[in-house]
Amino acid sequence: MKGAIQLVSGTGKDWKTDDRKDAAPSDFVTGIGFDTNPMSAGIKAPEGRLTGAGTVALVNPAENNAFKVITRSMKAGGTVKFNKDSQRYAISGLPEVPWSRG
Repeated sequence: MKGAIQLVSGTGKDWKTDDRKDAAPSDFVTGIGFDTNPMSAGIKAPEGRLTGAGTVALVNPAENNAFKVITRSMKAGGTVKFNKDSQRYAISGLPEVPWSRG
């Protein structure tokens, strides 16, 4: 069992000299976020992904960063509506997804 456990480690950033860019858009804190702590900097969320095809993206409000996605979509000029049937937010009207890491 002990052999299956991997210690978390990363490289902490100095909050005084960091460029203040969002180092990890997947975490909940903007800017340098939790990356000042070496152990926290080693924790990386898996990349999100979109599946399916069409012009509407359904976002589950229970998922991490759902409202970050919604806010970025609205700022990019998209339309956001709540779909009562699916209990998801429907995002449409965007030529490309504004929430990608790119």
